[in-house]
Amino acid sequence: MRIAVIVIGLVLFLLWIPLSCLGVVASVATEAYHPVLPFIIPFLFAVGAGFVIRFPLVSVVIYLITTALAITLISPAIEDPGDSNLLIAIALLVVPQFSLAIMSYFGYLELKRQNNTY
Repeated sequence: MRIAVIVIGLVLFLLWIPLSCLGVVASVATEAYHPVLPFIIPFLFAVGAGFVIRFPLVSVVIYLITTALAITLISPAIEDPGDSNLLIAIALLVVPQFSLAIMSYFGYLELKRQNNTY
């Protein structure tokens, strides 16, 4: 499970950097007045992926912080019910972070089972 978190986290990191630079994700951020968040989120993907092997709980916290930042990023889209990009923004921003947090937690349980420290 932890290897899968590393692979998915690094793939998302490599996908988010061009999206942030091209402004696909930044278009949502300009409405939210958070122009730096689209550039912080991919680096948190990489940091979370780096901690998942030895310290999976740290990775869970990092991915939950990233989820909170993504919700902050799309909060203006939530307030505007006529925005059709809301589902796309949630799918791109919130779902991957939260799923990686859950996968990191299961990686923690796996590490705990391997070390027999109950």
